Formats: sequence, structure tokens, C-alpha cells
Amino acid sequence: MGCALSATAATQPGGFVIGEHVFYRGAPQQGWSGRLVFGASGQVVYVTFRGSVAVMFGGGIGRVTVEPLELCRTVPRIPNGFSFDDIMYYGGPAREYSNGDAIQFGQQGSIAGLCCLRGDPPDGGQRIAVLFPGHRMAKALQPALLSSQPPTIPGGYSVGDRVYWCGMNWTFPNGDRLKFGSEGEVAGRSCVGDGLDDRRVAVSFRGNRGAVAMRLPEISSQYPVIPGGYNVGDQVYYAFPNWKSPNGSTLQFGVQGKVIGRSCIGDGKDDERIWVLFPGLSYGCICLEQISLEPPMIPGHYNLGDPVYYCGPSRPVGSSDQLLVFGSLGEVAGRAASGTQLSGQRALADVAVVFPGSLDAVDVRLLEISRGMPVIPGGLSHGDRVFYCGGDRAFGNGDRITFGSRGEVVGRSCQGDGQDDERVAVVLPGNRLASDLRLEECSGKAPPKLLVWLEERLAAAERKAACPTPRRARSRSRGGDSLPGRPSPSSLPALVEPDASPQASRWGDGAGAAEEPTADRSEVVRAVQFEGLAVIGGIPAASPSVAGAAAEQTSVITELAIVRRTALAADLGDLAAAAQRAALAQVELGRRSGDLALLAELRRAAEEGAGGGGGDAFLDGSWQQELWSCANSALEEVAMPQVLTSAGSEGDVFGQLAVRDWAKARGFSEIVGQAEELLQSSQLPDSFLQRQMADRLSGSEPESGPEAARVVEQMQLLLNETYTGWGGFGKLTRTRDRPDEKVADHLEVECVVHLRNKESYLNYCIRRQVIACEMPEYSRRDWNVRTSSSASLSSASVSSPSSLSDAGGPGCGASPHSGPTAAQPPSQDFPKSPGEYPLSVLDPSFNEHYLWHGTGPAEARGIAERGFDLGQAGSSRGALFGRGLYFAESCLKADEYVRPDAEGRFPLILCRVTLGHVNYCDAEDPWELRESLRFSCRHSSGEHHSVIGDREKIRQTFREFVIFDAHQAYPEYIVWYRRK
Repeated sequence: MGCALSATAATQPGGFVIGEHVFYRGAPQQGWSGRLVFGASGQVVYVTFRGSVAVMFGGGIGRVTVEPLELCRTVPRIPNGFSFDDIMYYGGPAREYSNGDAIQFGQQGSIAGLCCLRGDPPDGGQRIAVLFPGHRMAKALQPALLSSQPPTIPGGYSVGDRVYWCGMNWTFPNGDRLKFGSEGEVAGRSCVGDGLDDRRVAVSFRGNRGAVAMRLPEISSQYPVIPGGYNVGDQVYYAFPNWKSPNGSTLQFGVQGKVIGRSCIGDGKDDERIWVLFPGLSYGCICLEQISLEPPMIPGHYNLGDPVYYCGPSRPVGSSDQLLVFGSLGEVAGRAASGTQLSGQRALADVAVVFPGSLDAVDVRLLEISRGMPVIPGGLSHGDRVFYCGGDRAFGNGDRITFGSRGEVVGRSCQGDGQDDERVAVVLPGNRLASDLRLEECSGKAPPKLLVWLEERLAAAERKAACPTPRRARSRSRGGDSLPGRPSPSSLPALVEPDASPQASRWGDGAGAAEEPTADRSEVVRAVQFEGLAVIGGIPAASPSVAGAAAEQTSVITELAIVRRTALAADLGDLAAAAQRAALAQVELGRRSGDLALLAELRRAAEEGAGGGGGDAFLDGSWQQELWSCANSALEEVAMPQVLTSAGSEGDVFGQLAVRDWAKARGFSEIVGQAEELLQSSQLPDSFLQRQMADRLSGSEPESGPEAARVVEQMQLLLNETYTGWGGFGKLTRTRDRPDEKVADHLEVECVVHLRNKESYLNYCIRRQVIACEMPEYSRRDWNVRTSSSASLSSASVSSPSSLSDAGGPGCGASPHSGPTAAQPPSQDFPKSPGEYPLSVLDPSFNEHYLWHGTGPAEARGIAERGFDLGQAGSSRGALFGRGLYFAESCLKADEYVRPDAEGRFPLILCRVTLGHVNYCDAEDPWELRESLRFSCRHSSGEHHSVIGDREKIRQTFREFVIFDAHQAYPEYIVWYRRK
């Protein structure tokens, strides 16, 4: 007889003792007087010597003896949110049991409890007990095999469909084997439960014992064909440069291997790759262009390991900071891998060479290497400084060369047209690449007529400055010139004071051997066209139509910078100073006339000069800093009254406080008074204003107080609505930028950080005012940005059409110190501003939207403190549409770029972004357009402010939103979340 054990002796599994209150979590069974089901509670009455537990259950069930695994001390729960007696569908392959029971794909059953068999984990494991009609016992199944809706098989497959294995020969640990082309039948859904089951299918292959989960690219409904006409077992040769694998082994040029299958990666390029097994190197997925049926030969009769010298112009190596220098000694590593970008044109490379300090081989043309030490023509040496004496030229990549520029010799020409001995490669200021110049175009001394040409170019820049650029012309067309005190174009002041006239400048004592030029134009003989730019006798003419032609596609500041730099190189200090004063006069003109568009152009030109935008570096040193400081100061002074007007009309308390603090720091008492009047009229509690006054720059300090939960709730709704793609694949949408294939089922918000950075916010507001000036009316269209149309945002964040334009064209008409009148903010429970919970009022007429930006924890905190940095733009994972700041309407897309912190949380930044006039791009391959896209948004002659790259249309993935001005986005929230 089984005697009861004392409480101290009850040490069997579960450790239950007499009198303890327990819950039942197993499959249904019959009790003394009732049916025992999942969740029933009772009291332990004794424990048998075999370890079973007798429990007296209530509800008329009576005493039942159960196994310890069938009991728990807390209310039991079924995984994945299932409940007892829920109707479920089976999604796995067909199964047969020893008692004769069987289940088929799609069969319906009901949840009976948890699996509690011996051998399962003590906590009940993850298996669920399911009772199917006609079965005598419940079946233990993994949660991934069950669904509340009838299951469907990914890829459009059905149970019983014939499929073929497309990969290499493979052996499983249980002895089952697959060969290329093995035939199988679809058995059901994949049920691994790792979040990737929607991309796999369960297949039963002939001769194997069980179904296996196969990725969709690994199977085909047709017998697979290996790309390139290859067959399994074919012998091939590796024809690319030596490659070192992560494990330290080296795949050498010319090594022989064997074809073992086709690529099954599933990235759209499997038809371009095959699997090859190399002796001693395991197997590799190799591109067709990397292999050949015949032993590969290196062009130029070179052999592997031959020493060669580089004789081309110095240039960067790939995307690294390493520089390949003329005369470098390297070693041949094989045939070149691909074509390479040289001198702005596509040129096929021939040989791969490893140079000292480089990790990978560098592709070069035969013309760029020699077996002996190369010599530069004309007796010149690497590093020599020369003046350019030819006509102006411009290149497609933005490089330009101008008469009188002084550059550095970096190698010999390698064009291979028989005239390379008559040219040298020279890097000129501000250019990305070296230019091939004829020897007669180079001189060690300044050209004799340089002074006259520089004076004429300075005059042409001044004339150009009096003619508004397209951006400024739109600004003026909005009525700015009709406002009181605004000068008309004909009354604009001269750009250079009389004593700074370039005509008064002459060669200084340090001019060297150059002669004083004459202004006699009789030497000008004929006009010729060269690469689309007019030059006359090698020297640009004085007439605006010709002298200005070289400057037609450059900004006024760039023109003045060219004059200044060229003059300094030729020791023409007076002329260089005149160009500098002319640039500063432009700033003063913008300040006096209240021309926001002009001041914005000047500040951008200074940023470009610093290399901050990745553009031309024609400005340098102290001049760049001085110009930027003056232009930025003037821009703030002109724009701030308009920012205050907008903040008042929108009830933007944080904006009003930011303008007030700015005005206090700079002594603009009138603006301080106007801001104070607005704040008093708002009748807001002092406690609220105190919270708004302090900057909040921490990217980790979450919201607190009564509204914190509401903020998290709203952000969770926004994540849920935008965690998808709209190209047809929904949540399965991904791009090559995602580090791994796994996509979380959902994102769960843990906390939200609401940022308050007055400096960043004012810069954003100023930029928005400038865009309001520059936007053409025809560009005001609805781009259906999903974040803004989200139900979680649409009721809180979108204003009626342009409150900015109610001020008569912000920044386009008011004098620098005109200010707003006091106005009541819109009626609302809480002020909608960047300083408090509700999302800010957006202006759709200027394409202002909320967009996501994914990044890492350290970067998110840096953005919170300092705002966005265009210098870091596009430096992490590609810049398909140009070097800019990238945003997404889908948090699924932004999630591809995030990285976790030490606690496993990921940051997404929700930003206000003013897109302005959008340059829409749906090109299949926009890589070649990236510079022109950036140019259209950054240059004074462009008319756009942002780019929408429609990869949703072309690749069924996501739209990308790109801006090229860091002030065009304001980081407002950091959402910290976990992947589930």
C-alpha cells in the first residue's frame, strides 16, 4: 500500500508537501466524481513512494493522483497567449502515432493543456497538449506548429507539391542526405519558431526519414539549373585576385575547384553565383565572373608575385583613407576584379596588385604599372607645384580647373593615347581627382595675364551676385520686394567698397618673375568651345556673357573663393583681400535686405568650404570660419522674428522660449519683449514654463509624470502601424542593409525620451523659414507619408495649411527686427510643442513630416546633444541617393540600422523633417545620379530641398527620404524598444 510521506520526506520531483495548494496544468482526465481539466486547483493530501501526488480538487472533481510535472504552484498559462479549449489548427507535416492516431496539415483541434510527460523540462517546457477529434489522447506539439487561423504555406505551395533541392550536397546529423536536384514533397509549414518560419517550407525528401525546414530560395518547383551552363562536378579555376578568408586561409588566383551547386542566398542575385569546393579551403559561393573553365591568365604577361611600380596619379584606394602614391612598389596578385572609377570615367582595370599597407588587392590598368621606376615627363617630380595656364574646364563629378590655379604634380598621365609623355597628372585645389594637363598648360611661374583675368572674374562674380539665383528669385516673387524698406534689385548696394576695387590691385613686391599685365584686349584673337565652356585665346574674355560662362554653374561665393585662392597662390594679396571683402559684402547685403535665401546660400557655401557637406573645399582656414560666422549671425538675426511669429501662431511655447533666450543672449531687447508678451498671453502655469526652459539633451532620460504612459502608448501605436513595408511583402520586407535575416515579430516600446535642444530647434525653425521662401507653388503636393497619415499621429500633429505663410511669406518680407503681435495659442489641453508630451504641429504645405531614423545608442545620445551632423552622413551603410541624412516612414526600415545598448534595447529617433520641394527618384540604379541629386538640393542654382528614393516602386521595399542640410531635421523623440 502506498503510505503517505511526511512533509520533510517529500523530496520527489516538484517537492510538493501535504496541505500545499496547487494547480493542474496537464491534459484532461477523469477524477473520482468529475473531469479534471487544465487550471483546476486543489490541495495535496499525500505523496506516494513512487513520487506521484494525490490531490483533492474542488468543483466536484474529487481526489486524483497525478504526476508532479502536471502540477504547479501558480495559475498556469499556455504559451503564445493561447487559452484552454481554444480551437487551433495544425501547420506541420503529417504525423502518425503508434496507437493508430494521425494528424494532417490544417487539421483542427482544441487546446487541452500543457505537455507534462516525463523527460519534459520541469517547468512544463514549451509543448502544448492538443486534443484532435477521434483521438484517444492529447498530442504534445510545439507552439510554432499551431495557429488560430487555418495555416497557409509560404511561397504559394500546397501540401504534396513536388519540389527540388537547389543547393549543394548535404548530410544531416541523423544520416539523411541531400544531393543537388533531390526530389521531395511539400509537407507543411516550417515550425522552427525562430521568427523566420514565414520564409521556409517543410519538405519530405525521398529516402530521408523526416521532413526538414527549407528556405524558399533552396527549393524550386522545376528541376534546378546551375547558372553559367555549369554542371555538378565541373572543374573550374578561381580567376580573381588572392582573397584571404576570415579563418586565415587564402584563396589564390588560378586555384582549381569543383562545382557543387547553385547559390541559394535569396538576395535576387543567385543567378549570378554558384557553389564551388576548393581543395583545403572548404566551399564558397562564387560569382560567375570570378571563375573560368580554363586556367586564367594575367594581362601584360605578368605572373603571380611579380614586383611592379605604380605610375599613375595618386588616388584613394577604395573607401579607405589609404592613398596609392606614384612610384609605390607592389606585387601582382592576379587578374583585376572589376572596372574602377578613374578621372570621372569608367575604365576597365587589368591587373590586381597588393601594395604595402593595403589589406586587399588594388585594381589597376596596365598603363598604370611598370616593371621599372616610372618617370614624370617635363623633368617634373612628384610634389612639384605648378600653375595652370589653360582655359577653364568643368567635369561631371563636380571638379573644375580654372586659369591660374596652382596645384601639385602627383604622377604621369595614363590615358594610353600615345600622348602620355606630353602630359602630367596634377591635383588642383578643391578637386577630388587629379587632372591630366598638357606640359604647355603648366608653368612653375604665375601666368603673365593672371591679374587681368582675376580682376575680370571678380567683376563677373559681382555682376552675378546682383542677379538672384532661382531660389532667391522665388523668394522675391513672393512679394518681398514690395514690403516697406526692402530695396529693389536696381537699388542694391555695390558689393565692393571703392577703396577695395580690384582695379586698384596690382602685382605686389612678392609677385616674382611675372610681368605686370596690360588691359589691352588686342591679344584676344578667337573664341573656342572646350568641354562646354567658352574660352578666348586661352584666357576668358571680359564680357559678362563669356567671362561669366565659367562661373555659370558655380555659386558667387565659390567664384570669389577661386579668385582669392588663385590670387594668394600668385602672391596677389590685394586682390585676394578684395575677393574676401566682396564675400562679406554679400552677407551685409543679405542682412540689410532681410534676404533669408541669400544668407542661407552664403552659410551653406561656407559649410561646403569646410567640407562639412562633402562638397567643394574652395574656402579655407580663417576665411571660411569668418564667412560662416558672419552669415550664420546675419541669418539668425533676420529669421528669428519670423520664427517667433510662427511660434506664436502655432502655440509653440518651447519655440517662444528658445527665441527669447536667444534674444537675451545677443541683446535684442525688442524681440525679448515680444516673446515675453506671447508667453504671458498663453496663460500657462509657471510650473509648465519652468519645465520648458531647461534644455533636455540626455538621450537616455525617459519621460516621467502622468503623461509618460500616454507617450509610450502613442509611440507603441505608431511603431505597430509602421512596422511593415508597403511594397507587397509586409513585415517580411527587408533590404541588404539588414545585418541578418531575422525580423522580430514586433517592437515593444520600453521608454520614450522627449528631447529639448533649443539650439537644434531654432536651427530647424530657421531652415523651415528658408524653405518656405524658396518653395515653388507647384511643388506643394501630398506625398502620402505613412507616419504622418498614421492614425496615432494624424489627429495630433498635422495643422491646417501653412500657418507660416499667414505671416506673408516668412523670412521673405519682414525687416530684420519686425516682430509678431501677441496671439493666443490654439485651444488644446496641452501645448503642442517640442517641450511637452503632445506631438508638434506640422505644416504639410511645406512637406513637413514625422520620420524615423535608426542608429546606435552612442550616436543617438550624440544627436540628442548636438543635433545631426552632415559630416557623418552616409558613412555607415551606403548612400544610394547621395551623401545625406536618410529617414524612413517605416520603422521596419529604420530598424535595419539600429544597434543595441548594454541592456539589449534599441534606439529609434522620431524626427520632424521638412522635405520642402522634393526631387522624386525612381531610377532602377540611382548610383550614377547621386551627385546630381545632391547638387539639386545643395547648390544655389538647384530648386529642390530633399530627395525621395522610391525603392518601394522599383524593388518592392521601402521609400527613402534624404536631406542634405542637417538643420532640415529636428530629433524630437528617442524611442527605446526591444525586439520580440
